[in-house]
Amino acid sequence: MLLYIIYNADLLEALRQANEDAIGYVDDVLVIATAKTLKGTTQALKRFMERREGGFDWAQDHNSRFEISKVAVMHC
Repeated sequence: MLLYIIYNADLLEALRQANEDAIGYVDDVLVIATAKTLKGTTQALKRFMERREGGFDWAQDHNSRFEISKVAVMHC
């Protein structure tokens, strides 16, 4: 478990920007984005995944794919 904390640290740190946060446990990550509208949160999540050193860059650098069938998006 300690190794997963180290392994996922870069991904969690990439989310330390305004209106973003993340929680990680072993090989699971919860990404939190806040905005005033549904479109705003969706765009924030998209930006996180596509930006430099974001989710997709992390996945490529760590030779680790996101399993899209296990991804869930919940708007509150």
